[in-house]
Amino acid sequence: MDILYTVKGEWFERNIFITMCPFKWIEKGMKFIMELKNILSGIEGLKAKGDLEVDITGISNDSREVKPGYLFIAIKGFDTDGHEYINKAIENGAKAILIQEEKAKEIIKQIPDEINIITSKDTRIATAICACNYYDNP
Repeated sequence: MDILYTVKGEWFERNIFITMCPFKWIEKGMKFIMELKNILSGIEGLKAKGDLEVDITGISNDSREVKPGYLFIAIKGFDTDGHEYINKAIENGAKAILIQEEKAKEIIKQIPDEINIITSKDTRIATAICACNYYDNP
């Protein structure tokens, strides 16, 4: 069943069809809220600590963009390692952290118990899958 929403902005008005899928639509602020387990669907070899049924309000691999309720994905880059910014992401309100499996031992002890931790063999691939799941395969 499709649901028609009319979204009005300062410069636009458009109709959006929302197909039944595993996310909740919040009209104020136009956000998707999806359970963490649905965002992680299809990623192989994950290990998790915490509640996978927690509602996630966004995903980001940039700790400066993290807002309350987000999933922060730490990616080891060529110049910078995203794992160094986990504490900043938590300060900004991240509910869940996706980290590289090889970094887990040193990082898990530093993360508060209320934060959900997921490890993946490759957070770059996991990021792509999470984005596809969260944004309903745009």
